[in-house]
Amino acid sequence: MVAPLLLVLPLAVLLTFVLARSRQIRLVATQNPGLANLDGTTIRGRWLGLVLGAALCAAVFATDRGRGFYLAPTLLALGIATALTIAELAVWRAAQTPGIAGLEDRSGQRYLPRALLLWTALVAMGLVALLIWCADHQNTGWHGSASGTAWYWESPDGLNSSAGSPFPGSHYSVPLVIALVVLSAITSIGAIAARRRPRNGSDPVIVAVDDDARRRSSTALAACLSGAVFGSALVCLFTASMGIGFFAGNHDDPMNHVANQWAQAVAIWGCLPLLALAAWAAAIILVPGSPRRVGP
Repeated sequence: MVAPLLLVLPLAVLLTFVLARSRQIRLVATQNPGLANLDGTTIRGRWLGLVLGAALCAAVFATDRGRGFYLAPTLLALGIATALTIAELAVWRAAQTPGIAGLEDRSGQRYLPRALLLWTALVAMGLVALLIWCADHQNTGWHGSASGTAWYWESPDGLNSSAGSPFPGSHYSVPLVIALVVLSAITSIGAIAARRRPRNGSDPVIVAVDDDARRRSSTALAACLSGAVFGSALVCLFTASMGIGFFAGNHDDPMNHVANQWAQAVAIWGCLPLLALAAWAAAIILVPGSPRRVGP
């Protein structure tokens, strides 16, 4: 019950914030009906994707053997990214007008959030290092999978012993990596579609508003990947550090108490920045930002 609550409560806060600003994220239809309809389609895709991602999470929680908590951030982002990509592909033809074209050079850097992607790359490297370290400490789990049973304790008289593991092994990390790779592919397709989408001429007003729509879609797709990386790192670090603290805190040994204190420190000071980064990515997805107005 605790794991779903950790996901639902922050999401509820963000949804409340989004609903309060929902009137600020749409282009004014009377100013440019075509672009307003196009922009509205991609924004509706976010909400449909949120429902799809939540359904994926619920399905994994209901059917999988303990991997739902680890996969939840990536599956939620996967649903949103898939819906956004489909929306971008769906409006491709609507953005075309026969006989009207504008020649220009559009690069991906023009629309992608550099700071967010930089943090994503740094956290992704840390996540890979954490998963490799955890995999190095894993062993066969109680249901025959590599769940990470690696720590063993025995009393001095040999009468008592226990085994446990805080390490998410390949039973968790392999599906997580596969899901992140699939998410990366889908976000790349969506970002390319947003960048290469046709533009109806080269009027400066149309270009300015259209660029805003492309930037919001590309930024949201990048935030899907970023949120999945931040959320996955948060879950893995939290479960590993708290698992170490729980295991060490149940044995009467000074070194175990030191390990318990270090684990709690890592859980707090390591997870709080990741939680802030994940909230940043979620806010970008759910609150696209105010668009540029058209005309006077």
